[in-house]
Amino acid sequence: MNGLAALALIAALLYAGVCVFWPLAACGRCKGSGRLSPQWDRGHARVCPRCKGKSWRPRAGATMVRALFARRGR
Repeated sequence: MNGLAALALIAALLYAGVCVFWPLAACGRCKGSGRLSPQWDRGHARVCPRCKGKSWRPRAGATMVRALFARRGR
């Protein structure tokens, strides 16, 4: 059990490091293009509603890591 807890702690620290150095990830809905492919009833590609055309989205843990560093600086 101790080995599993240590492995979970290492994985959490690695993910926190990824969130510090690369806080943005490619949008999963538009695959990083910023646009969605045309649908059958529309003739044009539309802006991705998830990333709003930026093609990047914040990682899930990036906001928590940012909040932790903001509190630490006070």
